[in-house]
Amino acid sequence: MTCQLNSEQLIVLVSGGGPVGMTFALSLSTMMKTHAKIYVYEGRWYADGDGKMKWQGEEQSRNRRDQVVTLQDHVIHQLPTFIQVGLFANINERVWPTSRNIPIREVEDRLLVLAEPFVESGQIVLVPENLNEKSDRLLNGQFDVLIGSDGVGSFVRNYCKIDLHRAANEYACGVAYNIPIEVSSDEEPLHQALNCILTIGQTRYLVNSSTSRRGYLNVRLTSDEYNELQEHLKRNERNERVNLLNFDKYPNSPVWTIIRQGLDYFKIPHKFVFRVLPIEINVQHATSVVKEFEFPLNNDTKTTKKIPVCLAGDAAMAVHFWPGRGMNSGMKAAMALSRNIARLFIQEDSSRIQIHKPLTYFDFLDYEDFMLRLRQREQHGRSLRITNNPIDESVLVANTFSNLNGSYEYYVGTLKEKLQSIRALLQNRPDWPHRHRLISDEEIQSASNRISANAVAQLSLANPWPTREMAGAEVLLEDYFPLEQKTWLPLPSTVTWIVPDHVQQSVARNKITTTDEPIPFIPIDYIVRPSDPIYAIWCTEIGGESFPVTPGYQIGQFPPDEGPQNIFDLNNQTKYFCYGKYAADHYFDEKAWFRAGFFVTPTRGITCALGFYFGTANDFPERDPMMITIEGSNETNPMIGSNWTLIYNGSSGLEIDPGRNSCGIEQHILNDKWFSTYRILVTKTRDESDGAQYSQFYFFGH
Repeated sequence: MTCQLNSEQLIVLVSGGGPVGMTFALSLSTMMKTHAKIYVYEGRWYADGDGKMKWQGEEQSRNRRDQVVTLQDHVIHQLPTFIQVGLFANINERVWPTSRNIPIREVEDRLLVLAEPFVESGQIVLVPENLNEKSDRLLNGQFDVLIGSDGVGSFVRNYCKIDLHRAANEYACGVAYNIPIEVSSDEEPLHQALNCILTIGQTRYLVNSSTSRRGYLNVRLTSDEYNELQEHLKRNERNERVNLLNFDKYPNSPVWTIIRQGLDYFKIPHKFVFRVLPIEINVQHATSVVKEFEFPLNNDTKTTKKIPVCLAGDAAMAVHFWPGRGMNSGMKAAMALSRNIARLFIQEDSSRIQIHKPLTYFDFLDYEDFMLRLRQREQHGRSLRITNNPIDESVLVANTFSNLNGSYEYYVGTLKEKLQSIRALLQNRPDWPHRHRLISDEEIQSASNRISANAVAQLSLANPWPTREMAGAEVLLEDYFPLEQKTWLPLPSTVTWIVPDHVQQSVARNKITTTDEPIPFIPIDYIVRPSDPIYAIWCTEIGGESFPVTPGYQIGQFPPDEGPQNIFDLNNQTKYFCYGKYAADHYFDEKAWFRAGFFVTPTRGITCALGFYFGTANDFPERDPMMITIEGSNETNPMIGSNWTLIYNGSSGLEIDPGRNSCGIEQHILNDKWFSTYRILVTKTRDESDGAQYSQFYFFGH
């Protein structure tokens, strides 16, 4: 694709270098290349010894944000490809369906790293200061459009006199914690599956974490609790670490008791808490996200210049964090705005860019309309439903009745029923990311047992968490601003290091995409579906042909109701068992003792395997697989073909027996090859036995 360069540049000022501002800058640079120069102002940055921009932290006497956010897949997939790959290079965790959890500070850090090639090429200029009324470019009018992505207290919104409408407010606090890797067994955090169930069942507490260890416990507060917390924290020194084990400083007063009860509910040891912040939640929005503002030049009110101003993120619309979507809405806005701008200049055949100035309010009507519809869904459809049901009534009723005879048993039973209902709802979802980790009634009961009678009553009375479906259909970016990524202009040559080599090589080798298209974002997910064709085999050499196993009860057979159809049915109560190892007599060819397994051809197409774990069967631990091999092939008929590539030869993850109908330890595969079919063979069992068996094989990758 050729591009005729234009000598003119679009000059864009961005106030706010958080995730929204940087997503906008990177997205616009990807589409406009050298036709746009973007200045991003952020006062929380500093330049390190190498001149690279970094976020200020404890060394600079600043607190970084500790929250963990949940980014929706439909938002991630609209990001430029190199952002999709680079953003999750270090942390790629599914906690909730069709989404990924990632700490905000990781998002902030990764976006700065991803911006480095654009800084080197001069497309993006990072300015480590807040934009203000004395900033040179603002005073001189040396820009064509101003973007306000500078948060709830937006300087741009205030400076340009854009009105703010407050729809509702509430109170809460955030409790930051960090559980080390090496802790005693009684301090180990809950599994993410249980965290989700406990969170959704009520609206007093919300936990969102990364790997269950570092995260944020949010607590909805009444106004009295909020005021009490503020008074307590006024006595702390700036950036002072909170120590909940110090009862002289943090007594069991009402608000600190509420916080401790929330930590106990989620089994978060108090000693790992390091920060507590009061939060006033204002559900609000700018009355308009686009304005044509008349800027006085050099403080001369007689000399002015009309320039469009656009708001994005919390500067445009702040939602309630409980139903969430603040980061998702902000990133949607950033990408919508960048696409709105780019399509003003990119010609229909995408062969060249033609800059025209000045821009006006009317150039951004589509963005205004998009934000209106986004606000209707996220604010009116989700946030206001929370504020219309405050926690106050649940607290009042619990305080009144929780100590009456028989009330504890009633509230415990009600809470247990709610949590069991949530468990069934989640575990029956095909996109539930924890299908291998079933939550027991005992684990649910234990959550109630850890907290006081009053806390049980509050959680029993509190409304369940709002679901994503309650607000109707998603407002999809691609419906308003469709854009074929293959039409984007080439990235700076130095950007290629951001995409890991093994991803580039695998895609090129397997011809997933053409050279004119970017590497697609490929999420980590289960490779095999329950309905995919699976073939049982045995007596099979690594790299050799496969030999089928038939139904029956003899050597080289499997019981008809314990066949390969059970391997991927996501049910730990079923199993696959293959007769074939008769260690008692040793009269059979040794090849039959081992290398019994299966091959599967996923219907989703060519995939890249990255890991697995086994589920044990209901009986006979000696039949558990201990060592396995995994091979891949692109043969049309894998049964008779012998073109197999070995990608794994090692532990099954069951060395430590997890018990019957339980999952073993997740094993990772160091692999960058893509295949249409996989073959798994058991080469060693736990002990001498008459065969190998397992309930499930959880297989994941790209």
